[in-house]
Amino acid sequence: MTLSCKDLCASYGSNQVLNNISLTLNKGDFICLCGKNGSGKSTLLKLLSGTYPLNKRALHITGGSISPVFKDPRLASQKISYLPQSETPAWNCTVLDCILQGRFSRTGGIYSLQDKDIACKMARAIGIGHLLDRTIFSLSGGEFQKVRIARSLTQEPEFLLLDEPCASLDFTAQNELFLTLKELCKSTNTGVLMSIHDINAAARYAGILGLLPVNKPLLLGSVSQIFTEQNLNTTFDCKIQIFNHPVLNCPQIY
Repeated sequence: MTLSCKDLCASYGSNQVLNNISLTLNKGDFICLCGKNGSGKSTLLKLLSGTYPLNKRALHITGGSISPVFKDPRLASQKISYLPQSETPAWNCTVLDCILQGRFSRTGGIYSLQDKDIACKMARAIGIGHLLDRTIFSLSGGEFQKVRIARSLTQEPEFLLLDEPCASLDFTAQNELFLTLKELCKSTNTGVLMSIHDINAAARYAGILGLLPVNKPLLLGSVSQIFTEQNLNTTFDCKIQIFNHPVLNCPQIY
C-alpha cells in the first residue's frame, strides 16, 4: 500500500494553491516538506489524509487524483494518522486519556491494558512519561504538542502525516522528535510525511526532501538532488546560499 497523488491541482475559488502535484509516500519513507507560507503544504496533507470534506469547504480539486480513497472513516484512521497544525481541546482530560484517544479507531473507546501500555510506551518515547497524570490544561504549549504527537503514534498507523509537528518545541525537543520519528519509520516501516519550516533540520534528517514553490509543481528527491541554491531560491523567493556543515556533513543554508 502507498499513499499518493498524481497531477493534483486544487484551488480556493480563483486562488490556485496546488499545481500539478505528484507525490508517493511508501511505507518506510521519511519525507520532509518545506515551502513558504501559503504554498499549499497544509492543504496537501489534508487531502492526502482524507480529512478534507470537499463538499463542505471552498476547496476545489480541478485535476489529478488521490489514492487510496477510503469510504470507511474508521479504516482510514487505522491506516493514516494526521496531525493538524493546532487544535483546541474540548475538555481538561488527563494526558494519558488524551493519548489513549489514538486507539479509538481500533477499540471504539473501550481501552484495554494493552492499549494503555502502548499509550505509555509512546509517551515515554516522546519524553512525556512523567506527565501522564497531569491534565492537559496545565501543560505548556510545547508539552501539549508532544502529547498530540504521542497520540498520533499511539494510533499505530501505516502512514503518519504531520503538519508542523515542531511548532512550540525547543531546539533539543525538536531534535529528539526527529530521532524518534526516524527510529519509528525504520522499526515499524511507517511512512512519514511532515511539513516543516526549518530547512536546515529538513536537510539533516530527511530521507526524501520536498520543496513546494508557490503555484508550481513539487520538487521531490534526495537531499543532494533537491537541496540546491537554485531550487531553494525558487521555492522561497529570496537569495539563499549553501555550505556543507563540517561536523554534520550535510548541506545547510545561511
